[in-house]
Amino acid sequence: MIRGLALAFLLVAIAAFPARAEDEDHQRVCPLLTADLLHAIAPELAGHGSCSTFCRGCGCKGGPGYRDQAKHCVGYAELLRKCGPPPHAGCVAECAPLAKDCGQGRVWLKTVAAKHGMSVQFVPAKE
Repeated sequence: MIRGLALAFLLVAIAAFPARAEDEDHQRVCPLLTADLLHAIAPELAGHGSCSTFCRGCGCKGGPGYRDQAKHCVGYAELLRKCGPPPHAGCVAECAPLAKDCGQGRVWLKTVAAKHGMSVQFVPAKE
């Protein structure tokens, strides 16, 4: 019985480990996005803006994680216009952790950037 429980625990731990190693969304960081990078990821984001999960904070539904001066969350399409170029000083880098099943995540963003020969940097959220 104990041996079976130990084996089950080991299998669960091994199954959970790769997802944690690959997914960085437990950290509160925001992407610094250039106009070129936004143009590269825009087609990839089409149709991914809906999320029925309740969450609090800009970024928890997969957006870039910035709040503008009017206290509204800013989407990728309006990030440069409302927040300015990196480091997006016109907004607050809030970056709520991504809610499960919402948005794309940082690993996805890094992968898309690399596919287009670019990279993305992240800044810590302002608490």
